Amino acid sequence: MRASLEVTHMYDVQYGYARLHYESLKANNKFRVRRLSDLDKRGFMKAPVGLEKPEQWQGDRFAGDMTDDEIMTFLEQVVTPEIETTICDHFCAEFMITSLLFLSHGQEEDISFLWHCDTGPGPFLKIIVYLNACGGTSFIDRATTDLFRFGGYLFVEERVADLEGLAIRLGIDYSPVTYFPQANEAIIFQPSRVLHRGRVPNEGTRYVASMTLHPSLSHWRKMPSFDLLRVNPGSGFAQFLWPELGWPDDESAKT
Repeated sequence: MRASLEVTHMYDVQYGYARLHYESLKANNKFRVRRLSDLDKRGFMKAPVGLEKPEQWQGDRFAGDMTDDEIMTFLEQVVTPEIETTICDHFCAEFMITSLLFLSHGQEEDISFLWHCDTGPGPFLKIIVYLNACGGTSFIDRATTDLFRFGGYLFVEERVADLEGLAIRLGIDYSPVTYFPQANEAIIFQPSRVLHRGRVPNEGTRYVASMTLHPSLSHWRKMPSFDLLRVNPGSGFAQFLWPELGWPDDESAKT
């Protein structure tokens, strides 16, 4: 748990995500009044996206393998007006997309298919876009996740597939929600605030695209380039390119 807090502090302070969130809130007064969605109340929700041909995006790759036009084509079809509004309402700010990764899973086990929360900076979201109807994702709502957090299970080295025994010992009544999305559906969630796990497909291959999002000073389309996506392979969080955001590139600007 302490190691996870130290990592979060590193992202927030040394990498500058805390300042990004602060500056984003200051720059986005129009989002002060917002609507609450299941993303806010439970910590997760499902939503349709508008990919014209989901199958063309199937396969293992990340943004570093793609051209700017390919990245923009994908993002424009995924970030529908409804999804954009939900995310802006959640952050009370505009947002930027900080990672894009395409993944495939068969019947092999993986740590992402065990109960966990993601370690990361401040408030951030993840979108999993299903590119075919195979497999799914399970969630435990925010309030119940907090009970497991207080019981010592959250950012743990030994993840488990079944929380029933721990729930009984801790006296926690929990009811996981499992989505089995169709192609062209997405799950949006707070990965550091809700316990979640992927569901291994019974047969076939599960194709998804995974995106992380953070508050931003300006609309995601106005980012000067997709360099941030290219330097972030999707398994961590890249240090922000402050000159591209119009901030001084010095240590005082990151603390």
